[in-house]
Amino acid sequence: MKRAKIKTPFDSMSDADFETKSGSIYDFMMKSTYFPAPTPELPVILADIQAFSASLIAAKTKDKTAVAAKVDARNKLTLSLIQLANSVTTTANGDRTKLITSGFDLAKQGESNPLKKPEIITLADGTNVVLQANSKLDYPEKFLGNAREVILSGEAYFDVAHDAKKPFIIHTGRIRTTVLGTAFNIRALPDGKEIIVSVTRGKVKVEDDKKLLAVLTPNEQAVYVPVTAAVLKDTVNANTLVTDWTKHEMRFEGQTFEEVTALLGRRYGVNILFKKNGLKKCSIKAYFSGTETLEKVLDVLSIISNATYSMPDDKTVLLEGEGCGE
Repeated sequence: MKRAKIKTPFDSMSDADFETKSGSIYDFMMKSTYFPAPTPELPVILADIQAFSASLIAAKTKDKTAVAAKVDARNKLTLSLIQLANSVTTTANGDRTKLITSGFDLAKQGESNPLKKPEIITLADGTNVVLQANSKLDYPEKFLGNAREVILSGEAYFDVAHDAKKPFIIHTGRIRTTVLGTAFNIRALPDGKEIIVSVTRGKVKVEDDKKLLAVLTPNEQAVYVPVTAAVLKDTVNANTLVTDWTKHEMRFEGQTFEEVTALLGRRYGVNILFKKNGLKKCSIKAYFSGTETLEKVLDVLSIISNATYSMPDDKTVLLEGEGCGE
């Protein structure tokens, strides 16, 4: 009798995406503070990832045997990942809770920003992230356990929601940055030459797998060089330094309300609709840092344009008003 194929969160991924995802899950598990020690499945998963990567190279020849071996290697890696999800547990709210969800919360596919402009992301805990162009953030759909952990490649500005019981941890290469609730910028480009952490509000702890590297307060910055493990701590004007790039396209010098909402819709990932066309022609003059929530931006624009707004769901904004009286 033919056995039914088990559906997994990885089925729709291309081979390249699946290879990347598998590596992200492995890295997440190795770095995560959820677990007191690496789980026994991790060495098996590492071996399976390496075997799958090798099979991808071999399959480029289009040889039937190599292609079949690639399929087998992918199936084996998928099984190892599912077994990991079924075996790993963590303490959450005093209960032993399985980390099994349909989306594999251990390492969500995350957000990649290939655009030439920043993108706003709101995480499950209310933390707001401005993700720089050509950057990637991996994060879970829900933060389980006793910490909130994400993985950043590139640059992002974080405004972290305060939670004294759950520190927020950002993994960037070999270092991790830990906070309870604060605002700061991290720059960790793929070339790996340096990692820069700059703080605008609150206190941030920066460390690698061996020691504490720096404790930063507002207007302080740490530059970490992975090759030498050297750390340079300096005083900076963080509000200017950090938010220069986040302001991209957030200075409005008389654009119509319709033009402004088109830009905001792309930036915040929402659909902004006008109930009356007269409101679309309002001239908007406003300046934002680019780190504000959508609601804060809409509050300001509503005052300027004599309008009101509502959000029937988290992806739709309805604007209402008679116009600007111009």
